[in-house]
Amino acid sequence: MTQQDAPAVPGAGPDDQAPLLLYGEEFTRDPAPLYARARETAPIVRARVHEDVEVSLVVRYHTALKVLHHPEMSKNSGPWFEARERQGLPVPPVLEMMRVRPNALYEDGEEHRRLSTAVRDSLGRLDPPILRRTARETADRLVDTFAERGEADLMGEYAGVLPLQMFFAMFGVPDDLGLRIQQLTATVFDGGPEAARANVELSETWQELVARKRREPGEDVASWLLVHPSSNDDDSEIINQLLLVMGAGTEPEQNLIASTLLQLLSDDSSYGRLLSGSQRIAEALETTLLDYAPMANYATHYPVRDLEIDGILLPAWEPVMVSFGSCNQDEALRGDAPGGTGDSGYRAHLAWSAGPHECPAWSVAMMMASVAVEVLLDRLPDIELATPRPRLSWRPGPYQRGLSALPVVFPPQPVRPQDATADPYGSAGGHDPWQPSTTASAPSTPQQTPSPYDSTRSEATSTARQQPSAPRGLRRVWNSLAEWWRGR
Repeated sequence: MTQQDAPAVPGAGPDDQAPLLLYGEEFTRDPAPLYARARETAPIVRARVHEDVEVSLVVRYHTALKVLHHPEMSKNSGPWFEARERQGLPVPPVLEMMRVRPNALYEDGEEHRRLSTAVRDSLGRLDPPILRRTARETADRLVDTFAERGEADLMGEYAGVLPLQMFFAMFGVPDDLGLRIQQLTATVFDGGPEAARANVELSETWQELVARKRREPGEDVASWLLVHPSSNDDDSEIINQLLLVMGAGTEPEQNLIASTLLQLLSDDSSYGRLLSGSQRIAEALETTLLDYAPMANYATHYPVRDLEIDGILLPAWEPVMVSFGSCNQDEALRGDAPGGTGDSGYRAHLAWSAGPHECPAWSVAMMMASVAVEVLLDRLPDIELATPRPRLSWRPGPYQRGLSALPVVFPPQPVRPQDATADPYGSAGGHDPWQPSTTASAPSTPQQTPSPYDSTRSEATSTARQQPSAPRGLRRVWNSLAEWWRGR
């Protein structure tokens, strides 16, 4: 009997195979050997995200593509949670990351297209040159906070802060809400005992932001999303759309930046190729995405009926999670393997997912990460790890692969001269980063047309911002965030 003729295996993997534990010291320290053993077993294996919760985990590349593109795979986790509640099964905090929300991530078909269109269009109104300039200025300012010390924690003071600062600016988040959002988002991603409480408080904080944007809309993604013709006039929907974009754009992004810096600083040859120009930063980032997917296990789907995929029987409405961390290591993806993609997986990896729910903002994420790495290495070319790589610790949890800290040392550097006229964040002489400069050479406004959506009320998006106050407020919260990350 050939493998194709073999009967479907009930569940996933041999019955006597112990589930792969996506938690615990061994998994947190180095999951790669665990993934490798799982791939040898079956294309889909049983795994535990918690001692009381098992899922089917896709660990091979081509099987993942089938799951991500399958028309009878739903993203709606509601029926599974309802079944657990009916059976009296516990809902541990780690499941908060899987709980259904009314946003583009958890919807299918036409509803998904409606919600994802609103997100894509709103993000698309940001002008790329201004976005890149803002990222560079943000990165430079963060380096200034530790350049003279000769040491830093690049996770807590740089990689973990830059995405937040960028998204706070893009979404028009005022200073008094910024710290709250950052702390609560990190708590939910960690999946610890406080995740459920943080989940509720995070929604309440976003409710407050949406209420402010309805009263005083600005030139920012949150305001644009509110008036997009595909958006319903429903605060709950808008809040959950914002939660999706902010959460997906900060936690994974910080992991991408930090892991790329770790790879470069722990590999002299790779760092040397980058400094000599023989390797591009984009290639270093793609290598990180391939080898250390920032979201290691996610993209949970639910079969709408019993399905058989690659000889594995997947029961209806039971969770099927994709292990990007394992699938990207699959020999089938590597160019030197039989049936491989032929490009070492650089463009075929699954770190951004695939199919209808592929990340809509991956190009923005790559730009921010590229600028973060470029600015840091340009400002501090002699930077070195302060702690040997084997002694670095990683954050626990089944979903992400991220460092707890990345301590470095370097020859102390002077802080850049403060040029108020070059500051696009609202200091004296500066201007709003999302508004056009008065100089002829400045990039255009992020709003490309007077009425970007046919059904948008023009007055809803043309409300003038009070120029100095919002940017200066953002600058204050950014300083507070840096202090909070340093434990002050």
